[in-house]
Amino acid sequence: MNKKILIALIVCTVLIASGGLYFGRLLKIGKTKLVDSQLPTAIPTPVELATWEDQSQFTFQYPKNLNLNSHPEDSENYAHLELTSQGSAGSIILWTKDTKYQTVDDYVKGLKITNYIGSQLGDLPAVKVLDESDSNKFSLLTIRDGYLYQIEVNNTGQDIFNTIVNSYHFTEDKEDSLPADKSTDKTPVDSGEIYDEEEVIE
Repeated sequence: MNKKILIALIVCTVLIASGGLYFGRLLKIGKTKLVDSQLPTAIPTPVELATWEDQSQFTFQYPKNLNLNSHPEDSENYAHLELTSQGSAGSIILWTKDTKYQTVDDYVKGLKITNYIGSQLGDLPAVKVLDESDSNKFSLLTIRDGYLYQIEVNNTGQDIFNTIVNSYHFTEDKEDSLPADKSTDKTPVDSGEIYDEEEVIE
């Protein structure tokens, strides 16, 4: 056999083998993508919510599986609501307190707070005060008619915080005074609603 013909046959054989491997690999990748596209998409588990209406003129919703302690022993503050989850050391505390400041701007300047960003709570301007030593701790606060409304977050999931803030609103006219004690605290109201919370408020 002619030497040139033999070389040509060898080259053709190598090219055919390489092409077969290449197209076989493409076919395998295509089948893998097709299988992946047919896998079911994970559906978020709906969160059942409870509603709290507080005597200090605000209301909010929170996941029903959390424990809510209204701290009736606290006679100093108008609201002291602590939300915790079994098996977790984190918590969210909602406060209503007296304050000498009339606006959040006065509050920030008076306490010389620098590590904060502008935000909103209910229909009022607020500030989100960040903990410089722990990114999982922060407070969202506003001032309404001489009262400080604060949500204090301690190592709790962002989704729980979002649920509370997105549903938080004030229930009375600003001119109405808060009761002198906490004896009229309202118990949680079962809203019967189920939500998938996604919106994020900073």
